[in-house]
This record gives sequence, C-alpha cells and structure tokens, in this order.
Amino acid sequence: MIRLEVLSRQPEGRAPLLFVHGAYAGAWCWDEHFLPWFAARGFPAYALSLRGHGASSGRDRLHDFGLADYAEDLARAVALLERPPVLIAHSMGALVA
Repeated sequence: MIRLEVLSRQPEGRAPLLFVHGAYAGAWCWDEHFLPWFAARGFPAYALSLRGHGASSGRDRLHDFGLADYAEDLARAVALLERPPVLIAHSMGALVA
C-alpha cells in the first residue's frame, strides 16, 4: 500500500478544501500561503502529495505511475475527510481531479 502525505489546517464549519498539486511538486506547494490563508477564513484546508511526490511513498517508482494511480490516491484522500471536499487543483492535478 502506498503511503500518502496529506497536510492539513483544521478550522471547523465549512466544506473542506482539498488541494492537488501539479507535476514536479507536492503538498508543500500549497502549505506556505494557501492552507493558512483559507484556514484563517474558516475552511478546513488539506493538501495531498500524490504517490511519488512530496513525503508520500513511491518516489523510486515515480515513472511507473499514471493518472489512474493518482486518481486512486485522490479518492483515498477524499474518503478520509468528514465531508465531501471542494477540489482545487493545478496542472496535472487538474487532470487527476
């Protein structure tokens, strides 16, 4: 089983936001500005590192993964949340979403 990194900022009361990065990035690209900004405005904010990216496992097999693998990662991350999230994605992450 691939281990996935999911970063989070957790205020309550609104639909959660789940950020999905593009190629050559990870959850970290959302963490400095986007997660705190939305969390400060009352949105639970999450950012997923797809397999082989960020601190998620699978970096040694990065070139073996395709969009279907990343869609599975996204589905797993969505299932972890208490409510259906709003997806916010960039580049390759938009294809996955």
